[in-house]
Amino acid sequence: MTTKLRGIVHTAEFYQQLLVVEANRLKVTYKAYIAEETKGNTKFDFGNGIEIMLFGISNFMRLHVDFIELLNDPVVNENNLIEINKSLNDICDGIFYYEDKKLVLSRYDVRLDVEFADKKSVETMIRLLEGSIQKIGRMQRVSNPYYLGKSLIYKSEAKRSTMGINIYDKEQERRDKARLNGRIPDITEYEENVLRFEVQLHNPHLNYKKRYHGSYKELETYLDTTVSKGYMLKYIYPIVYAGDYYSLKAARRLMKEKGMKKSEMDKLVEFLRFSEKYDLSKAKEKYGRYKYETYTARLNSMGINPVIIPKPMKMDRFENPFFEYFDKD
Repeated sequence: MTTKLRGIVHTAEFYQQLLVVEANRLKVTYKAYIAEETKGNTKFDFGNGIEIMLFGISNFMRLHVDFIELLNDPVVNENNLIEINKSLNDICDGIFYYEDKKLVLSRYDVRLDVEFADKKSVETMIRLLEGSIQKIGRMQRVSNPYYLGKSLIYKSEAKRSTMGINIYDKEQERRDKARLNGRIPDITEYEENVLRFEVQLHNPHLNYKKRYHGSYKELETYLDTTVSKGYMLKYIYPIVYAGDYYSLKAARRLMKEKGMKKSEMDKLVEFLRFSEKYDLSKAKEKYGRYKYETYTARLNSMGINPVIIPKPMKMDRFENPFFEYFDKD
């Protein structure tokens, strides 16, 4: 199976409190980009992935940027920082009254796109991930509240959510959005057969990182390959792991080939049989955190994913596209 991995960011949001004179400059300078005006609020769409919402009563400005659309490139990393900042500064220069005034980061979506060879592989991967862990940190898997096609969504129940995880079929998401809005889907070549993995960093998380770790709420802090991989390791790895997916029969055969002792193999097979029947969250509850982590680590050391291919899928092995990504440490 041939796959490509692309990252490292999807979108971000910034904010700034404007002076009255700055709010007026925004309305005058970018009058041609006004897309909508409702209840005193004004939305500006610059047509390049950058949108601004000005809240009329408070003169609070929120800026949203889609980096892929801005650069017209699915590969976005620290090498693009100068170009991105130029695009943002060119707009802000027409708004801010003081030269040292800066945008403040309030949301950042760490991203990794996995491009598969065909649509069937995307659907197979999603089906396998359904048997993975249901809870990551304080985030619980929930039913899909958006139009993201087939997807896995993890959200916190807290009123002010600090983070979120979205795993979804990017091509299907584009089709679903277009259909709901009565439009013809405009799907780019780099969105075809893509399964997107996002770790959303919300403002409370960014505030925490600033307060306790000195991480400034700036794009320069988070648009970094090492930082992005750190989030992927912490929040995506426990869902996908690194080993390939096997049927129970094929996994047992591989253990024998590697010369595993029968007593250890029996324990792992029992663990896999239980996780196949239920899911990894149920397995973690049954075996406890220590045994769960011990068993999953042992399986991954042999290249076996703790998520077993269900019998109805009638396949013995499915390559994990994250094997090399998480193996390069």
